[in-house]
Amino acid sequence: MIVGIVFVFIGLFVVIPGAGLFGIFWTLIAFGITGFQAYNFFDDKDVVSWEIDIDTGANAEMNNRSISVSGDFGKVQSCWR
Repeated sequence: MIVGIVFVFIGLFVVIPGAGLFGIFWTLIAFGITGFQAYNFFDDKDVVSWEIDIDTGANAEMNNRSISVSGDFGKVQSCWR
């Protein structure tokens, strides 16, 4: 978020006067990214924007499957014949 604020100021004071329309585009993108990061920072979910759920083993039958590489290798060999 802090780096985004720096890029917004760079866009306002350096890129817009020097590059015109590209500078406006640059500054709007930097402002959007900074706003998104500020929203994530001040949200109740802390700094994260996504959450990953990890399987805790409630589906024990699915977790005990054996992984066989030989079965997949046979499928690959049949493609080359």
